[in-house]
Amino acid sequence: MNILVVEDNDYKLNDIVCALITCSDGDFDITTVKSRNGALHELKNAYEEDMMYDLVILDMQLPLFENQPGKILPEGGLHILEEIKRCEYNTIVAFCSGEQVECDDAIMCIQYSPSVYMVPIIEELITKVRQQIKKGGN
Repeated sequence: MNILVVEDNDYKLNDIVCALITCSDGDFDITTVKSRNGALHELKNAYEEDMMYDLVILDMQLPLFENQPGKILPEGGLHILEEIKRCEYNTIVAFCSGEQVECDDAIMCIQYSPSVYMVPIIEELITKVRQQIKKGGN
């Protein structure tokens, strides 16, 4: 399963990636980026190379560029989701944000907290993604 994690906070990114690795059967290829533009670039490249992501995990608030962490777009994750829909990328989207997110186009919206053990939450997400893939629809 190809997974793209878009998160600018190193601690949270590490938490998510470690939980994904724990849940993996050795079949996960995880790519990480830390900005809205980095994610859009990665998605475009994957599409052009016919290596689309099965799952994209998005933070809501993201910098525009990776080298400008102070300039945060409050709805950077939604911008990425809109581009995924506009380009008709065949991928499943989940949000993992420190704030409450509600989005009908996401398979799951996780409210992240450093005090929450991520593995069971990521296990639930992966189960939902695998079921969706098995049904043949992203």
